[in-house]
Amino acid sequence: MAGTLSGAVLTYLFGRRSALRTERTARREQIRADRISAYLAFAEAVTDCRRAAYDGWHRQHDRSDQDVVAEASAEYYRYRSAAEHALLRIKLVASDAREIVGAAREALDAATQVQRAKDESHVTELGDHAARKVDTFIAVAASQIQ
Repeated sequence: MAGTLSGAVLTYLFGRRSALRTERTARREQIRADRISAYLAFAEAVTDCRRAAYDGWHRQHDRSDQDVVAEASAEYYRYRSAAEHALLRIKLVASDAREIVGAAREALDAATQVQRAKDESHVTELGDHAARKVDTFIAVAASQIQ
């Protein structure tokens, strides 16, 4: 009887330990998936913001109809707002918030600068700079989810 009882206790203890390990692994994987989702959503939003800034700049400088300019401006601010919201999500899920939030903020700031370009070549220069900042953000994000 003592053997059966000790066997049952050991089975329970090993089973519990295994269940806890499985739970910790599942929790880590969920956090990783949440981070990937947040980082991807931000990269998409800031890329859309950059594209909308390009479009708005061109509409403004091509002497487009004022309604078209206003629509492009509204679209830019929608995308910028989406990027700001995605940045908030990063702040919630990041393990090293300072590094990833810094890279995200730099990418968003660079994307918003596109609309302030002086001329066509400056638009291209600022757009390329913003794209590099997004690439830097992605590299930092990738290092945090490995």
